[in-house]
Amino acid sequence: MFAAEGCNMIAYHLVSLECQQEVDSQNCEARLLAGFGFTADVQIFGVDEDDEVSEDCFLTVCSKLFQERRKECRQNGGWNFEQMRLLKKVFETYDPHNIGFVANKELIRLLSEILPNLSRDPFFRPELKAILQNVQVEGTGRLGFHDFLSLVQLCRSAQEKMVARRQQAAIQDTGFSQSDVQAYRDFFLAASTNSNTVTFEEVWTLFHSTTPLGNGLTETLHAAFKDQLRLRKDDQGEMQDDVLEFPDFLRLVKDLEDTNFAGLSKA
Repeated sequence: MFAAEGCNMIAYHLVSLECQQEVDSQNCEARLLAGFGFTADVQIFGVDEDDEVSEDCFLTVCSKLFQERRKECRQNGGWNFEQMRLLKKVFETYDPHNIGFVANKELIRLLSEILPNLSRDPFFRPELKAILQNVQVEGTGRLGFHDFLSLVQLCRSAQEKMVARRQQAAIQDTGFSQSDVQAYRDFFLAASTNSNTVTFEEVWTLFHSTTPLGNGLTETLHAAFKDQLRLRKDDQGEMQDDVLEFPDFLRLVKDLEDTNFAGLSKA
């Protein structure tokens, strides 16, 4: 059976349905299934057109559909139908002739665009090689769609490892306590528009909101920001945007504290 929260949602919708006293019961139930992300017509309930769908029948159909979805996710490396649809569109941009696989220049472009940081980080070169061997790119020089799904999944895991490694290194370098790190993460998230990186303008706005920054302090902040950009590029190679990730932000704050920027140094 499906999760209890799914049952609760269904029960809620069933109660709502009964209160609405819709005439066309089967179409209502089909719309409820659509609300759960299932595309199914009224024939799935297996009753005559004029008959109402019982609660037991509805729950049985839902249970079957959830089981099929879980099976589909397992077969597709954990991706659900909507994620599969989006990833298929991405894959097709590298397979414009719809031949079913990506190779040669398009494969190089795919890897460099999907793995921009991993492909440049020396620490993860062995892991990147292992990933490519795992999805059989190393031996064949081709990447089919299902191997592409595995590649994205493995790269997502490797990316999380890389972020954790960089954050742990930044914590050690700065000497911040866990409470400090959490407080600065809150500041970082407040400044960031995408929760992953911050621009200089976002950092400037964050500091300016607590201490007005004139030309002198703005120039000092900009120089410190550029120093962290340089260090990040030394660590990860060329980047498309001049932005800092959270580990870089921690180091930036530490440097500003050490120089008592805008009275930031702790008492």
